[in-house]
Amino acid sequence: MNYNYLRKIIKGERIQEGYIVKSLDSCLGGENTIGQKFTRPHSIYKISFPIEVNNYKYEDYINEFKEILHTNGHKYSERIINVFTYIFVNLRDKSGITDRAWKKFSSSMFTKCNLHLEYPIAIEYDSNEVLHLRNYDIGKLDITTLRTTIRNETVSDYWEKYHAGDEDNLSKVLSFRRLIKGVPILDVTELVYKKFRNVEEVNIICDLYFEALTIQWFESFFSDLHDELLDSLIFGGADFTQLFNLSFSTEDAFRIAVYSNIKGYKKNGWVIPLTHTMLAYSVETQRSIQEVNKQLQHYYKAISIMSEDFHSLILTYRRLLGNGMRLLYQERVEEAFMSMWIALDTILKRYTDKSNTLKNRIAAITWYQSKKTHEIQYQTVSKLYELRNKYVHSGIEVNREDVLLMRDISQIVLSVLLNMHNFQISKSKTYQEWLEDIDKTWELYYKKQPIEIGMLEGIGVK
Repeated sequence: MNYNYLRKIIKGERIQEGYIVKSLDSCLGGENTIGQKFTRPHSIYKISFPIEVNNYKYEDYINEFKEILHTNGHKYSERIINVFTYIFVNLRDKSGITDRAWKKFSSSMFTKCNLHLEYPIAIEYDSNEVLHLRNYDIGKLDITTLRTTIRNETVSDYWEKYHAGDEDNLSKVLSFRRLIKGVPILDVTELVYKKFRNVEEVNIICDLYFEALTIQWFESFFSDLHDELLDSLIFGGADFTQLFNLSFSTEDAFRIAVYSNIKGYKKNGWVIPLTHTMLAYSVETQRSIQEVNKQLQHYYKAISIMSEDFHSLILTYRRLLGNGMRLLYQERVEEAFMSMWIALDTILKRYTDKSNTLKNRIAAITWYQSKKTHEIQYQTVSKLYELRNKYVHSGIEVNREDVLLMRDISQIVLSVLLNMHNFQISKSKTYQEWLEDIDKTWELYYKKQPIEIGMLEGIGVK
């Protein structure tokens, strides 16, 4: 870190040329249930940065600090860096020696904590089923766990201030939650609690820091959830992504982050509510949540083990099929139809330029689970292929019913890929050998020769 630059940073607003002033404003928290008191403190702190010191610029400082945060696995933004800087400048001014203060500050900068992120939606949710994604749970708001975590593992009385008397209503709403252990954070125990004597200032600084951090966590919360929902979509789960794009709200609620067990101490945590509005939306799933959960756990277990060819095929297919399912939920049926065809082409059209071979391959690996003969399934696939050509070349509309049929076929192909992934782990088979074996089965069918069960298992059909 550039010590000459660090020496020139000051608290407050310096009205003179060569400085840039940053305001450390915090957002106001919600009022309590009777509208008398805000649940969080508010800051109007300012900090002044030199624009440049010996060719070292403010942008250089931000970028260097970002790299420090990134290296330590900490979320970063300019807002977070400015809060870090405010804390350091206070410590520097007390010691009077910049390099020594920075070395001590940087050596005790980070610790670990647990993080509970919760985002409720204004839907009365009757089901007790919870959808378990890799990192998220989607289901009824677990009011007991959230309340207990806040009361027992933080120093906040947030729950009593804001949600007292409203627990029955909250326990019925749909919520998205993510629990993470071992999150890198600033060691507020060492650098704030022990270094700042004024209780009000301690609260404001902690609130500034955790708010800036929470903003970044919720940015990745929605981005990661959007990605993980693809896993649910390919097995028939609902698409919730439009929830976060709607601008209207219906009633008081919260988007909340609970930081607990900071530095391993149980009663040492912080609560940050970012907003007090809930979105309203209605969704439905293709399959029951119980069935989607069963498929998801099988999928996660399978891809946790690497295989030579099929692991990467599954991940490619997952992305393409998931995008198609998402487009279908958005009623963009033609785009969904084409996305599913692209997924099938990507997996099954290699080593051939014949559309007839592609259609036979699709039929060969889907007829069994569709409870049809190869011939009937081939006719179904041919009809869908003809619809694709008519849409591409003439713009003829594709019906939603045809897209649903494509969806069902595409999901069977996914199950076959997962079977092949598991099969390959014990009996090595390359992707090219798999396609060759698929072709052998449909060629035998047309020759009216029997297809042994072992051949179906060898291409993932059973």
